[in-house]
Amino acid sequence: MTPEAVERFRNQFIAQVGETRKVRDSERAAIRRALAKEEKAIEGALRAVRDDAATKSIYEMLSAAEKKKEELEADLESLDAPAFVIPEDLAALYRTQVDALAEMLSDPEVVHRASEILGELINRIVIRHDEPGGHTAQIDGKLLGLLSLTDKQKAASYRDAASSLKLVAGA
Repeated sequence: MTPEAVERFRNQFIAQVGETRKVRDSERAAIRRALAKEEKAIEGALRAVRDDAATKSIYEMLSAAEKKKEELEADLESLDAPAFVIPEDLAALYRTQVDALAEMLSDPEVVHRASEILGELINRIVIRHDEPGGHTAQIDGKLLGLLSLTDKQKAASYRDAASSLKLVAGA
């Protein structure tokens, strides 16, 4: 991860966050208007109750307005989720994580176990040199087994879709 690539990513991310904020601000304003409407309806219903002029439909309307108000408040709260911040030293953090991963993968015990597992799942690896783009790698093997390793909870659903499962990866 070069500093230039990180900076480009940061700028694009910040622009996307800005667009998302605009949409959120618009949604927030719409929810606040709807909340004001429900609060006005609640006040009107409470006034009818205080004036001893409430009917069954007033109580039903009050209950519905209070429920709608709670839903709108929850919607408003969900829009107020904290913003995600990209650290200035993202490239260094990434490098630290890659170094830690490399160190872990250099442990002979980990290498041996990973080799055993992958050996059972991969039949053949073909690497080709492609002029304009560099190299491509083709891995032939038990795709279902590879996918099942990544997410044990989804392994059953992968088995159910085995006849239609196909992976296409490219540059």
